[in-house]
Amino acid sequence: MTETLQAKADRLHPWRYQHRHGDVVINGDPVAAPIHGDYGHGAAMMRHILSGLAAEHDLSTWRALDLGCLEGHYTDILCEAGFNEVVAVDISEDQILRARFLLQELKGYTNVRIEQGSAEDAAFLTGLGKFNLILFHGLLYHLQDPVGTLSLLRNLAADPNVLLLSTQFKFNFAEVVSTSPIANLKFRKNEAGTDGLVRYSGYASAYKPAATRLNPAALFRLMQLNGYVGLLSYDSPLGSKYGLQLHLIAGTQDLKGLRDRLNVNHALPRFRVRKWNGSHIDGIDFTQNLNARISRFMLRATYSIIEKLGRASRSHIRRSEIAARHSNLK
Repeated sequence: MTETLQAKADRLHPWRYQHRHGDVVINGDPVAAPIHGDYGHGAAMMRHILSGLAAEHDLSTWRALDLGCLEGHYTDILCEAGFNEVVAVDISEDQILRARFLLQELKGYTNVRIEQGSAEDAAFLTGLGKFNLILFHGLLYHLQDPVGTLSLLRNLAADPNVLLLSTQFKFNFAEVVSTSPIANLKFRKNEAGTDGLVRYSGYASAYKPAATRLNPAALFRLMQLNGYVGLLSYDSPLGSKYGLQLHLIAGTQDLKGLRDRLNVNHALPRFRVRKWNGSHIDGIDFTQNLNARISRFMLRATYSIIEKLGRASRSHIRRSEIAARHSNLK
């Protein structure tokens, strides 16, 4: 007996987001799905951004890359927008199976190509060619080498180009709001499988055992070093409700016209696009927020005290060594 589309969708669970096509209904995670839907307006914001780009560029001549596509929830919107070709990439075999079902079998898109691979595999990504739009959502803080990956993304950019980057900052608030570039290491608790990737039960994404995480100041400097002169950020309807987040629209060309278009003709709550200089994230302006200013002061004071204590200890050790040598010479 031939398996129905609904039966296949059910077999491919767990899905993260809600999808509907014809009579087929796919129910996602009850926490994550509303963020993409009517609660967080993730899909609506993406469509609004693409409409702003379409007002200036013919997207039917553009190639788009969805890097870390999961099940293809944003790839769906890119295909719908009429890009000439959309390439969707994920490291997880299970997510690739879902994306192929959703995008090709269920929705029948002919402008999509789905590949399994790593965002940190330079040879693999270079082989995919150049892209006018790169979607890089929810991936940066999972990578072992974000510095190298950002440089790689710049090399994948065609002319003209736009990078849509969304990331989270999962470390101490004082380090997040610091004006100094800071990075930290995250080691996952679960053991890696035979393929070197970590997985969690009930969720099919796969991760490297360690990740290097950047604070906004570090990310800003790296974007500048890679030639992104147009840097816009946007505040979302949810703000920082689910963590400290940043949503970037970046390009190697000036994006003022795009900013002006995106700030009008929409009904998205709290959605506002502004120039980004590393001093704010979704819902929090580091220069105005009192907690951010106090945290920066306390962090600098703590570092200063620790550094003085360290120098005093080194001086004490050196004096002890000199005294010991002098004693031995007698």
